[in-house]
Amino acid sequence: MSTATPPEILYIDAFEAESEWADPLAYRVHPVLAKASGPRRELAGVLNLMCRAGDRFSLAAVASPQAIDHWESAGLKGRAAVAVAESEGATVSADICVRAFAATKLAADRATALCARLDSPPLAIVRDVNAKQWSQRLREAMGFAMGALVSGPNELAAVAAALDNGQGIVVKEDHGVSGRGNAVIDTRRSYERLRRLVEVQQAQGARGPLIVEPLLDIAVDFSGHIDVAVNGSITFLGLRRTINDQGRYVASTALAAPLADEVLATGYAAVMADVGHALFAAGYHGPASIDSALLSDGLIVPILEINARMSMGSIALHDECNRAREGDPSALVKLAIDPTNDAPKRIMSAVTAIGPSRVAVLNPDAISISGKSFAMLAIRFNLEAGLSATIQALSDALLANGLTTDLHRFADAICAPQRRFERLRL
Repeated sequence: MSTATPPEILYIDAFEAESEWADPLAYRVHPVLAKASGPRRELAGVLNLMCRAGDRFSLAAVASPQAIDHWESAGLKGRAAVAVAESEGATVSADICVRAFAATKLAADRATALCARLDSPPLAIVRDVNAKQWSQRLREAMGFAMGALVSGPNELAAVAAALDNGQGIVVKEDHGVSGRGNAVIDTRRSYERLRRLVEVQQAQGARGPLIVEPLLDIAVDFSGHIDVAVNGSITFLGLRRTINDQGRYVASTALAAPLADEVLATGYAAVMADVGHALFAAGYHGPASIDSALLSDGLIVPILEINARMSMGSIALHDECNRAREGDPSALVKLAIDPTNDAPKRIMSAVTAIGPSRVAVLNPDAISISGKSFAMLAIRFNLEAGLSATIQALSDALLANGLTTDLHRFADAICAPQRRFERLRL
């Protein structure tokens, strides 16, 4: 009996989804980010991690021969598809299956430029279920109420006073993402600064809501990943630990097996299924990543935010599941680098020194040489040697190539054993 060959997949990058979904008149919590950012091309190439042999991933420009050679040496199997008419490979086969990092108009346009079609729920529905106010209302309906919706500066004062647990509050934009859409308010000065910013925006016609939550004592950030099928069936894909640095995404790694088992024993997967059913009832189907947290007292906050799209965590989880047969786990790391004129060359030299089979650069052509630079790294490590040995080797190689990075700031967080808790509970 023959097994049908799975269709080829075209993965579309839409990393700027929140900027596209955001209401142009929505309140912002950071004045320098009052306007939606442009396409996030520093992430170009990350979706190569999703690809099997024959699959494609979209790029805005033709990949350099050096990038292609590096990806092949690292065992990555995707082929770049460039959405520029005069470029070689500007089209894909008519029957290819298109999957986007997120369903947006720009993602649909990129698929069309490659003569493919993105099948997705109505974009208005996708936008709605990715709003933090939707997550807030679902939390309340499911019995996990936390925080409140605020429509202006007057409500902000009352809610901030009511929610402040002595540690401060977090104020979030409706379609913000990570540190670019959250403001931690833990001093009177920071509160007054935000209040003035909101008042100015209100006078300019801004509209709500903002989401205000207590600042939690988080011991472990993690995420649950599900797939919502077109017929409404929900598949729980697994867990992924997240490393953040002051709200900025840094890395996705495995949640230690004993801790993952304890989380699942609380009924966490059932909560994720309920989230999936709620998404389907709202008209959504596709991937979803739910940000969660484990507090220092053992309480699990199952729904911090709902991302009805792929995420860095889901990409990392997919990569590790694909590599399970090879026996070695992996981590996805976003490495900030102080740029030099030849930063990309130095990064590639460092990675080559320790071997692309251990550390692969996913965006070698997108590392900037002006402003802030980011290298997206897929780190594969041997269980016996451990992640710390690979991180140390990477740190030494970067230093030897004259690069200053933020690796030292989070290496301990990634490699440290995850603490034990007396009891976990939802």
